[in-house]
Amino acid sequence: MVYNSQGNAMFCVTPTGLLFNDLPPASASYWVTELQCQPSSGWDDVVDYVGWKNVPSVYLICEKDAVLPPEMQKQMADRAGSEIGTCDAGHCCMIGQPQRVVEIVEKAATETG
Repeated sequence: MVYNSQGNAMFCVTPTGLLFNDLPPASASYWVTELQCQPSSGWDDVVDYVGWKNVPSVYLICEKDAVLPPEMQKQMADRAGSEIGTCDAGHCCMIGQPQRVVEIVEKAATETG
C-alpha cells in the first residue's frame, strides 16, 4: 500500500482505489473524508501476546481487497488456525457488506457459546 508519513501519522495516498474500491463513488468519497491517520511507528515491534494462539478466531476473506490479496489473507488465516469465511467486498467489508460481517460474527458467537 502506498502511504505518506507526516511525523507519527501515516495516511493512505489512494484510499478510494485501495480501501473503498467496492463502493459506489459517492459513498467512497464520503468515507475518504472520515478516514483518520494511523501511527507510523510500531509496525515492526515485537508482540508479547497474540490472542489467536489461544482463542478461536474467524477470518473474513475479502475477495475484492486491493490492499491484501485474497491469497495473502488465506495464508494469514491458515497460520492463525482461523475458521475462514468469505465475502465479495473490498478492504473495508464492514462498510461495503455490513450484513455479511454480522452473519459471520453471529455464527462465530453461536458456535463458541
